[in-house]
This record gives sequence, structure tokens and C-alpha cells, in this order.
Amino acid sequence: AGFAQGVHAERADVAGALYTVPKGTLVDAVVSNPPWGVQTGKGGDLKTMYRAFLKTAWQLLKPGGRLVVLVLRGFLFLDVVRAFASASGTFRVVDTVVTKTRNNLPTIVVLEKDEGGDPEL
Repeated sequence: AGFAQGVHAERADVAGALYTVPKGTLVDAVVSNPPWGVQTGKGGDLKTMYRAFLKTAWQLLKPGGRLVVLVLRGFLFLDVVRAFASASGTFRVVDTVVTKTRNNLPTIVVLEKDEGGDPEL
């Protein structure tokens, strides 16, 4: 009963979230299933998208907030996360879980926002 009163969920396109979320609003968690890259093209395109996604999520999350992401290319996503973190110190990998779907092995990645500086991407 008390759980529902403390939870607010909103569905939004993360690419436009900085424009739709009221300015100065920070959230506890972002849960996302970004494009898997099956139809988006080369791995370089995914890296660019993942960097932009991480920067946007970082700007939306409170310190200690969690980012939960389902991606098809877990190793590629984690490479981008590690490069992002080493440059800015802003995300820590909390957990990774490989799951099985009918034809794929996507990865659930849980990240935590560190109380660091603004990421420079």
C-alpha cells in the first residue's frame, strides 16, 4: 500500500528526456532498452549512441541513482561504460546478467552514478 505512494514512473524517450523532464529534476533510476544495433548499422554507431545515452542518463540521475539497461551487445556497452567512467568517474558497474531470449543472449547491466564531476564526452 505504501509502496505505490512513493513510486512515480514515467515513460519517455531518453533522447528527449532532458527537454521533457522539468529542469532541475533528478531521478532515482532510469530503466531502458536502447536499440540493439541489429538495424542501426556498425558498432561505431552504437558506441556513439551509448555515449550520448550515458551522458543523458548521468544528467538525469541523482547521486547514487541506478541505471538499468538491457542491451544485445553487452561487451560493447561495457567497453563504452568503462571509457566513460575512466574519463569522468561517473558510473560504477553494479551487476551484469546475461539472459536468454529465443535467438539472442542480451545482457542486463546495472550501473550506479558516482558523486563525481560532469562527464566530458
